[in-house]
Amino acid sequence: MRASPSILPLRFDGVGLDIDGRTIVAGVDLIVPARSTVVLLGPNGAGKSMLLRLAHGLAAPTSGRIVWNADDGRRAGVKRHAMVFQKPVMLRRSVVANLTHALAAAGALDIVKIATSGDLSQKNNTPLSEEKGGKAQFAKEIEDALLAGQIDCAVHSLKDMPPVQPPGLEIASILPREDVRDAFFSLKGGSIMDLPQGAVFGTSSPRRAAMVLSLRPDLKIVTFRGNVDTRLKKLADGEADATLLAMAGLNRLGRTHLATKILEPEEMLPAASQGAIGIEIRENDIAARALVAGVHCAVSGLRVAAERAFIQGMGGSCRTPLAALMGVPDPSGRARFDVWAATEDGRVAKNLSYMMTVLHLGDAERLGAVAATDMQSTLRDAAKGAA
Repeated sequence: MRASPSILPLRFDGVGLDIDGRTIVAGVDLIVPARSTVVLLGPNGAGKSMLLRLAHGLAAPTSGRIVWNADDGRRAGVKRHAMVFQKPVMLRRSVVANLTHALAAAGALDIVKIATSGDLSQKNNTPLSEEKGGKAQFAKEIEDALLAGQIDCAVHSLKDMPPVQPPGLEIASILPREDVRDAFFSLKGGSIMDLPQGAVFGTSSPRRAAMVLSLRPDLKIVTFRGNVDTRLKKLADGEADATLLAMAGLNRLGRTHLATKILEPEEMLPAASQGAIGIEIRENDIAARALVAGVHCAVSGLRVAAERAFIQGMGGSCRTPLAALMGVPDPSGRARFDVWAATEDGRVAKNLSYMMTVLHLGDAERLGAVAATDMQSTLRDAAKGAA
């Protein structure tokens, strides 16, 4: 007797997937067994669109067939859109992103774009002002809208966020982390060390500027702001001989092939939280907390917590050259944590490394705080030696 296909109910809560009670989030590949039927239970009108986008996330689209008005396998007489797989397939990590767009298109959520004073500063190629809040300028208008109840969730690049949120707000979810590395761009050399004597290096990042100057004190640093296209155009127009961009943004834009060289963390330690996206909510918003819980990546959360605790402990501002990176813990919870700090001119630069067991959020925060205390002591000793 031929076995009937298994049915895996799939619910979409707006930001994540749940298949048979298992949470599936961005950054995770899912194996669907042979002869399985994935049933989408979504908002009215969203199912068909979501299912079509699900098909685009398959490694082998020909292994499945879409069935409209299929039995949902649990309630007699209830029909749902479904996809039947005749052999095992893998749902790629892009599936959740695709479904988010499908759900938004179906009217289940509204995406609100808010321009911030930090965006304006970047557009005008002017440095961030400490008097106006430094890095907080990238979030102020968004957080004002969140506190006013005009939006329910705010999505941020955590690299550009202060380590402490305003009263009443919190980072409730951190997505699976993207590539943390920096990419080198130049038409004048294959690496920082290959650049001509006195070359012009464009960056608005104190960390990148100090790291570059610690390697090549002869280079001239100029302010270089704007989005990826703007910076690459400035480079092509000769406003600078070289620059650095984050791999995370290049990956999201499909521009990694343009990089002259990708720099490993051993060459250039990334900024704290580089490649991490956080979702901010009101502390007392239970519904929003439940909504974003499905896409939280616990490992990314631990890594970012340690790095942000280091920045907080150092009293870091937007003009302080600091870097921090916690690696992915091994199966026993052991993780490497590297931190770096320097003077703005890069003449004094120090790095520290740790191997610690990090199992819980508190472990990560303590690690970052200890590293900050150690680094402050190391910098004081270096200053005394220089005197």
